[in-house]
Formats: sequence, structure tokens, C-alpha cells
Amino acid sequence: MLNQNFRKSEVSKDNLLYVSILNLDIKTDEEAANKIFQTDPNNRNYRNAKSKLKEKLLNNLYFLDYEKKGYTNYERYEYESMNILHQARILMNEGATDMATKKLLQLLKVAKICELVDLVVQGLVWLKSIYAHQGKLSLYNEVEIALGYYKSFQDAIMESENLYYNELVLINKSFSAQIRALGQIPSSITKIKELSNKFNSSRIELLAFKLELLYFRITNDFKKLIDLCTELEEGFFERKDGEIRVDLSRRDVYLTKIDAYFNLKEFEKGLEFADSRKEYFTEGSVSWFKFLEKRFLLAMYSRKFDLAATHIRNARTHKSFRDLEENFADRWNIYRGFLVYFNDDKLVRWGFNLNHFLSYKINYDKEYSGYSIAVLASRFMYFLREGELKKLNKTLNKINKFNSSHLDKRSNYRNSVFIRLLNLIPENDFNYSAIKNKCENYLEKLESTNIPQDNFSDLEVYPFELIWEELLRILNSDKQYVHFKFYHVVEA
Repeated sequence: MLNQNFRKSEVSKDNLLYVSILNLDIKTDEEAANKIFQTDPNNRNYRNAKSKLKEKLLNNLYFLDYEKKGYTNYERYEYESMNILHQARILMNEGATDMATKKLLQLLKVAKICELVDLVVQGLVWLKSIYAHQGKLSLYNEVEIALGYYKSFQDAIMESENLYYNELVLINKSFSAQIRALGQIPSSITKIKELSNKFNSSRIELLAFKLELLYFRITNDFKKLIDLCTELEEGFFERKDGEIRVDLSRRDVYLTKIDAYFNLKEFEKGLEFADSRKEYFTEGSVSWFKFLEKRFLLAMYSRKFDLAATHIRNARTHKSFRDLEENFADRWNIYRGFLVYFNDDKLVRWGFNLNHFLSYKINYDKEYSGYSIAVLASRFMYFLREGELKKLNKTLNKINKFNSSHLDKRSNYRNSVFIRLLNLIPENDFNYSAIKNKCENYLEKLESTNIPQDNFSDLEVYPFELIWEELLRILNSDKQYVHFKFYHVVEA
């Protein structure tokens, strides 16, 4: 067991390693080996301490508190059932048959509640063995009948899961594979629903719901997506007994519904719904930070910059913020860059180095290409507003270079259209009237294309349509000022 109190008198190397990781004193093998053993990561003593710590951490999984807030009732039942099954097997191996029988009967009662059919089948198989050895024929026959039913149920679940996962792998494989899958998804949903009705199974029914959610998302049918989320809420979350007896997370459903409002551009409704569901997100958890991001983006898109500032402060001042993955923290920094532009409040600006944000070298992986576009787009706004022509041209060159080498026009269409709009500005010598006349076609393309569903990788912090509106406002705001700025630039 890990000693989480860690008294000073204890000098266990694996405990030292644990506490150093917990306190963020070390982040790499090199740092850990040097601090604890004054050596390199290949040292045998370091590898032994690391291996011992891993085993202790794995052992601690048996002592997770599934009663604490954040776990669903399904997760609690599943953990309890697996724990009982484990105990029963140990008791059987130790010859404590009577106690094992009681545990297996307890397992069947708990596992049936959430249709944990695999565990029910295993429990029945072991009970069948016990009753056979004891010569209890009537109990043996009862178990045999139940086992036949649950094996059929198990086959139905397996068939439904195969249908679901066969579609899911295509959806996640590639854009072209996703398109191929679309034609067969409705028939898979129908078949899964038939199996659900046959066994009156909420577990199988949920697979149909999940596949429908994916289908409506891919086909951009966000109204049906909202209706389906509402149906899930009413069917599973608002039960009279208060139980969630399937592997369904409230948080996932709520986040999906918020995304649907987002894509329908019903930002006010999205904000209202998110505010009504905030109690279900445990403060400081990964899902809470995701939820906060969505609320921030809804506030930005609604131009409620004071509300967006509140979400920024709530995220960045939370003690768990430092534990977020690096790309999470990067996103919040980019969010601040946009927010400071529209709301240069002292509290928002505090601790934020705008000059660094406008000048640091962008080095995101290709999978986070949206981050690069977001940073460059925000810089473009800043430089245009300040009349920094040289920096503006450098930024546009970077955007164009990035566009040609990184963006797939099929999956990043909005980015490509937006970049073409930005190029209209220097091409037309910053002339507001000329630019306004030539931008309508591109704006129509933006309006007819959905905002990317994965806001976190595409990262359209502020909709391109509104950014363009802001750029036109700058160009038209004070013609004498703009003319002076752009035609009397002092080159560095």
C-alpha cells in the first residue's frame, strides 16, 4: 500500500518517487533518476523502485471509493459485482463452498440490475458446479434454465455490440470510411432495436441510442440530436427510483446536447441549458474543464465577453488547472488571447503576456492544426487594429504557408475559406469598399458550412464570420486613421 501521509522518517525510494511525482517536482525519468538515485534512468535501482511503485499503484485500484461523487450508479454496480465475483472464486478455491454460494447469489441479485450478463453467466456456471457437486438437483435445474436464458441474452448483446462496433470503427477510421458507413447505419440501428425488444433490454437499447447519436452528428441533424438527448435524459436520468442502470454518463449526454445547440447557432439556448446542468460536473474534474470550455465558447459566440471572462478565471484559478494536459492549458491561453482583444479588463489581462502571445513561435503537432490557425487569426486582428502592416503581412504569409502544407480542404473547409477572406485585405490595398464587394461569396460559403463539431482540435474560438465582421469594422471605422496607418508605415 502507498503511504499517502509520508512521514519524514520514512526513506522508501518508491515512496519518495511517488511524492515527487505527486508534487510535480519531477516530470521525466531523467529528472526522477537523478533526484532519487543521482543516476540515469537505466540504473537498476531506479528501475526497481519504479516497478515497485507501479505495483503499489495497481494494488490501490482495489481500494477506489466508488461511492464518492462522480461515479454513476452503473459503475458502482459493475465494480461491486466484479468484486463479489472475485471473492466468490477465492472462496471456492479455498473450499469455503457455503460462503461462496452466498456470494454468488448476491452477485446475481446485483449484476442483474444493470444487465451485467457476462458476470451473471459466470456466476451461474459456478453455482451449477457447486450444486452438481452437492447433488442438489432442483437447484441445479433452476440454474440450468436460468443459464440457458442468460446465454441467449449474452449472444444478443454480443450481436448488438458487433453491429455497433463495426459501424464505430468505420466512423472513426477516416472521412471516406465514415461516408461508406452512413448507408448501413440505419439498418444496424433497426436490428439492435429488435434485439432490445426481444429481451426488454435497456443495455441493448442504449447501443441503438448511441449509434443514432453518431448518425445524427455525422449527418448534421442537430435538431434530432437534441431530441434524442432529451429522450435519453427522460428515459434514464429522470427515473422515479433515481437509478442510472446502464453504462451512460449524464455528462456525455449533456456535452453532446450543448454541442448540438452550438452547431445550430442557438448559443443563448446552449448557455441556458449548460447553466441548468452545471451541478452534475464535479469541480476540478477533466469533464468539468471540458464543460467550462464549452460554456466559455458559447459566451464568446454570444458576445458575452464578461461571462467568458468569468469562465476563464474559474478555470485558471482552480488548483487542478496545473494538472491538465499540455494541450488543454494551451487552449486556455489561446482563449485568453481572443478574450483580451474584446475585453481588455485588468482581471483578464492579469498574468497574461500579450507581447509573448503575439510573437512566440507556433509549434503545434499536425493534429492540433486548429490551434495554429486560431493563434494566427487572433494575431491578424491585433495587427490590423494597431496598423502593424509588416507584422500583419508576416502573419498572413505564415497562414498561407500553413494552409498549403497542413490543411485538408475537405475536412478544414471553413479554415480554407476564412484564409481566402484574409487574403482579400492586402490584395485590395485595405480598401474597405473593394473588400466588402468581393467577400460576399466567401461569406455565403462560411454561413452554409457548419462550425466544426470538435471545437477542441479545430478551435474556432470566435466564429470566422464574426472575426471577419470585426476586420471590416476596423477597415471602415476611421478612414483617415486607417489610411495613415497603412500608407505611412515606418519599416523596422
